[in-house]
Amino acid sequence: MKKKIAIIGAGWFGCHIAYQLKKLNTFDIKLYEKEKDIFLGASSHNQNRLHLGFHYPRSKQTRLQSKNGFDKFLKLYYFLTKKIKYNIYGISDSPETLLDYHTFLQIMKSEKLKFKEINSYEKFKILGLSGSILTDERLVDDYKSKLFFKRKLKNIIKTKKNIKSIRKINRKYLIDNKLYDYVINCTYFQEFVQHKDIKYEVTSSIIYKVKNNFPALTIMDGPFFTIYPYRKKLYNIYSVEHSRFGLNKDIKKVRKKMNNVINNPSFLHGKRKKIEKIILKYYPLFQKEFKFKQFLVTIRTINNTKFADRSFKIFIKDRFINVFSGKIDHIINASDRILKYLK
Repeated sequence: MKKKIAIIGAGWFGCHIAYQLKKLNTFDIKLYEKEKDIFLGASSHNQNRLHLGFHYPRSKQTRLQSKNGFDKFLKLYYFLTKKIKYNIYGISDSPETLLDYHTFLQIMKSEKLKFKEINSYEKFKILGLSGSILTDERLVDDYKSKLFFKRKLKNIIKTKKNIKSIRKINRKYLIDNKLYDYVINCTYFQEFVQHKDIKYEVTSSIIYKVKNNFPALTIMDGPFFTIYPYRKKLYNIYSVEHSRFGLNKDIKKVRKKMNNVINNPSFLHGKRKKIEKIILKYYPLFQKEFKFKQFLVTIRTINNTKFADRSFKIFIKDRFINVFSGKIDHIINASDRILKYLK
């Protein structure tokens, strides 16, 4: 008889792990999602960047996982990604920056990451940088990814299933009136687990429509912003300083904050104006080229360390597997670790 596994949370980590387990054909799997569809949380409400490590000069662990995970992700899901013609990382010349350009280059060279230096002002009229580089990081197509997993997992997904309690009976777990041998918690540490370093925050990125093609632009390292391709003629903008609010250890309070934010458009537009003011310092043509479309609001789980650690982590106890989600390209290594344990 096949061992039964319940996976809770149908975002990138939950769907990929379920897909890998289903291909083995040695387990009986159910994937539970509280929303009406998969990919309705942080897995779609973000910039969907396939990282190589450039974004995390202060966290070696995150860089290593991203560099390693990038190639593994492309081997499995290349068809779910898109090439970005100009993908720029720029180091701000502002005194607020936490890292100078020379140090940034040295860190990336030490990781043997490939990049090319570029004059962003001559090419795109971007101001206020002490230096910038071109990278090969890619865009993950979240819409195509959702359709892919819905097709591959259609017989095991159960949507509109808000699992509020899990009861342990001997060595099994009772979920949705069924007994399971293993539970894999992929709720981004937002259900069934507590950890002293974990906090939650409401985040809101902004979708803009553009007249002309614009590069992917990430200004680092500090209270700056990223302008990243989203879909055709659409870009997603995120500000380190003004896209994050409501940080708290209590997930219930953060959910309440999210509902308040969603129902308060004047608050969101106030944040948008502050973000645009910062962007104009670096790209004066922004308001001419970009037109506001919508906000994407979600809850992000933070490993609250001073080195901006965004690496994935796996915690296993009594056949209950808690997955702390890292970046999208960490899913392969995370599932490999879980499969090794299950085998």
